[in-house]
Amino acid sequence: MVRKSPQPKATSSEVLECVQQNCPSCGKPMWNEYNNLRRVRTLKGVIQLLLKIRRCQNSSCERYKIKY
Repeated sequence: MVRKSPQPKATSSEVLECVQQNCPSCGKPMWNEYNNLRRVRTLKGVIQLLLKIRRCQNSSCERYKIKY
């Protein structure tokens, strides 16, 4: 189905950080690899969410380059 009007502007915004900053497997710090932007419609309005995606940069880790 095609949208006939533009998406409404966000009324508020939130930044969602990972609770754990270190890799659960090797314990070394994970880097913020990229951000995902989402808009959620609620009864109170449109909320813009910025999700911080982290990945382990340790090449010997079993979770190397896996999203967290």
